Amino acid sequence: MGVLSRVNAIAAAATVAGVIAAPSAALAWDWPWAGWFADDAAMEPSAIAVDDTPVTFGTGWYLRGDMSISGETQIPIGNVILPTTKTFPNNYALGLGFGYKYNAWLRTDVTLDYRAGRQFQGNTTRGVIPCQDGAVGTPVGGPFTGSIPIYGSCLDYVQARMNNTQVMFNAYADLGTWYGLTPYVGAGIGFNLNYQRFQRTWYFNNGNPYSGTSWVDPWTGGTYSNYWDSKQSTSTMQFAWAVMGGASYNVTPHLAVDLGLRYSNLGSVYTTTVFGSYKQNYSATDARIGFRYTPD
Repeated sequence: MGVLSRVNAIAAAATVAGVIAAPSAALAWDWPWAGWFADDAAMEPSAIAVDDTPVTFGTGWYLRGDMSISGETQIPIGNVILPTTKTFPNNYALGLGFGYKYNAWLRTDVTLDYRAGRQFQGNTTRGVIPCQDGAVGTPVGGPFTGSIPIYGSCLDYVQARMNNTQVMFNAYADLGTWYGLTPYVGAGIGFNLNYQRFQRTWYFNNGNPYSGTSWVDPWTGGTYSNYWDSKQSTSTMQFAWAVMGGASYNVTPHLAVDLGLRYSNLGSVYTTTVFGSYKQNYSATDARIGFRYTPD
């Protein structure tokens, strides 16, 4: 190939390259919407950074459940004392709660404890008592004053029930771990929901109701009757506090067993005796076994 042919080939190649490059240059510099395509590419999902780090609720949260046997204040119902035994235990309680462990020394939780309802049905007078159902004596206008009452034999039938539910906010100080055991002390404040129901109905010893019995007094000529039946119910929410102590043991990294004692002051309850009703301080001492589960 001669020199002239080579020059012609080079010129032709340059011409073709220029034709191809010219539209590209025009698009890059002359189209007003040329930058739109670049923005669209930047907005594609593959170009957006996504944080797929899992969200955690915290590493100190725990759930708890407790079972207790209790020694509770005895409540007079007539001549009967509830619970009917003075020995420990005389009742039981079940509890649920959740809490947070801040560090190796401090944790808090909120607990809900339901105490088994106590109820009684039966006679509380320990036998029969005299109840007036008549009168005799000199009729009106006679030479004597006054009249002599006539008595029958009566006994009562009582239906009584009491329920207590306590909600407490508690704080604990863990005292270090020794041979796998972590002793602790704690205190709590909250409230106790107390419900009481009491109904007493009187009967003659033959089973007939005493209510509605009436008689005519021969001296005054008036009609009289005694109504002894009574019924009442109360629902109160009272301040409560507690102190506790015990030790826990980690069965697994997520599960701990808790053994402890707790004294709770639960406010006041109404007691009903043959002399009337009055308030009495109410408390409980619990021997507890519990389980604490930490999810993470």
